[in-house]
Amino acid sequence: MHNLTDDISSIRSGLRPILNELLSGNHPKLPATDTETSPEMLAAAFEQMLEVMQRVESDFQAMPVESATLSAEKRLQHPMLADGNDVTELGEYAFRLLENLGVWLDRLGTPDRHRLAELTLAFALWVSRHDGSIATLEPAVDALSLLANSTKEIPELKVLGSAMEEITRSVSAFISQDLEKANPGRPWRILILNQGIIATRTHDPELMEKAFEVLIEKLPEDAPQFFSEGMQQMEALDYPAQVRAVVERYHKQCGIRQSLH
Repeated sequence: MHNLTDDISSIRSGLRPILNELLSGNHPKLPATDTETSPEMLAAAFEQMLEVMQRVESDFQAMPVESATLSAEKRLQHPMLADGNDVTELGEYAFRLLENLGVWLDRLGTPDRHRLAELTLAFALWVSRHDGSIATLEPAVDALSLLANSTKEIPELKVLGSAMEEITRSVSAFISQDLEKANPGRPWRILILNQGIIATRTHDPELMEKAFEVLIEKLPEDAPQFFSEGMQQMEALDYPAQVRAVVERYHKQCGIRQSLH
């Protein structure tokens, strides 16, 4: 896994070989369906979107403080200045384009899920760092899960953990209210649980404590089972003593809270 970045030049560089492969003509041409964009249109759409993102970035660099607090009157005077809603919509558009790109790569037998996952997270982080909200969470959660499952090195796990923290803070209020508790596979739940798992895999007590506090706050009904299963993993996989101590402490805390209720 490469370092995750929201740098637009890096995003463009990551997209280029995938789009070039799609446009290369080294495979049978497949017609676009009614619900898909042709490869040529897809490549053009990505480039147009990146140009818009670049303009948004210029706005933020030119007005790093005022951009977040401009009055309605001043925004009318600067109609091209993007706000958080514009950034959110750009993120939604990026996820749709990436979904279309994935469909084409699957049809052509050249899927590169890891590169698509890194691009998905790059767009999600860009939205997060430019005052936008993640309004569709599933693409980012799927990308994080895929990369986490193929990552063993602690520095890379910490990078993923940091990305999870940023994305968690930028999730739209509608999603973070977590009203669909009957669905155990909801992306919000998976994100918070995976954040705890990744933090544990880093063996870093400080990161573990931060992730566990988020888990207890956001998913209080899941916390007891999480830490109970965590204790079983501590024994089965012989985790270091400092890691076991943190999990054991939170396991006991959840037990006390349950007994009080």
